[in-house]
Amino acid sequence: MSAVIVSLHPVVSGIGMAGLWAVTVSTGVALLMSAAQLVGFDILAPINKKFVDTPEKEAVTSRVSLIVMVAVTLFLAYKATSIVGTIITVLCITPAFFWMMISFLYCPKLIKKSSAFVTQVVAYIFFVLWLFVPSVKQAFPTPIYVEWPLCTVVWFLCYLFDKRKIDPVVPKEQRIELKKN
Repeated sequence: MSAVIVSLHPVVSGIGMAGLWAVTVSTGVALLMSAAQLVGFDILAPINKKFVDTPEKEAVTSRVSLIVMVAVTLFLAYKATSIVGTIITVLCITPAFFWMMISFLYCPKLIKKSSAFVTQVVAYIFFVLWLFVPSVKQAFPTPIYVEWPLCTVVWFLCYLFDKRKIDPVVPKEQRIELKKN
């Protein structure tokens, strides 16, 4: 697409490239912000409620999570030798998010109290092992093909063994209401 835009008139080309740059940056920022919120509320909060018991601590937790996510992203960007290989590698943490979203949207009865937390932790543990333990990397050259069945099994094990049901709908007293003018 960049080659097509560059072949156009310089003004049109500049506007097109600026648009591509804006789309790329806004997508990256949105993904980082979402990941920081997920880490803060779905991983840190279940471990210790002190991370998010006040608005100030919630903001600090989100900011620290964001900085860590930026550092991991920067590390991956510098380590990337091929974009396809990097995308496939980073995609291996998406099955946990997939199960959360599909269950939330289409089958809320599958969601148990520990489902999201445990599935994310297992996904991250496998990802870190794959990154830093050569024997794991040698056994599984492409981690995403192991991550999907692993997260699927963990999600359904949580469904089977965790008896604590959860209602994914936000209670009315916790919703942020918009003021009408």
